[in-house]
Amino acid sequence: MTVEAQNSLLKLIEEPPSYLQIILTVNNPKNLLDTILSRCIVIRAEKIKADFPSSDFDDAFKEFIEVINMSIGERFDWFSSNQMKFKDRSFAVEFLSRWELFLRHFLVASVGVSYALPLDFPKKLSTKEWQENLVYLKEVIEKIRVNNANISMGIESFLINLPVFSETSDLK
Repeated sequence: MTVEAQNSLLKLIEEPPSYLQIILTVNNPKNLLDTILSRCIVIRAEKIKADFPSSDFDDAFKEFIEVINMSIGERFDWFSSNQMKFKDRSFAVEFLSRWELFLRHFLVASVGVSYALPLDFPKKLSTKEWQENLVYLKEVIEKIRVNNANISMGIESFLINLPVFSETSDLK
């Protein structure tokens, strides 16, 4: 993008109409003006390994929906019953990466982009709330993968911070 085009974009970013939400995707943010970057929330979206069969994807998505529909106590019960699987660091990272992919879909869908998701899109959270959950999960994954953080504590903290949806939730 030329500098002139970026300056025009900057004017739009600085004073957007109230109905407008802007999502910029770039391969290299270093190519953008610093003034544009300073007015954006940057979410680094590395490629997620998604080489699992589609039936596994559907099952994982349904389980994700079930978990976010649970109370915090039910989430802890779910985690306790699955804790042995999460002892393996690579399994935990791959499992949470799938959840990251689902949160990305919800974030994009929250701004009105139509997506072919296995179930109806949950409209209960704002774009900002989906974004905050996505960023938090990415931090948990990174700490487990790179910093050798305690897997159980990372997953439990994410389960606590994920909003609780009621039985009348859109997430069914």
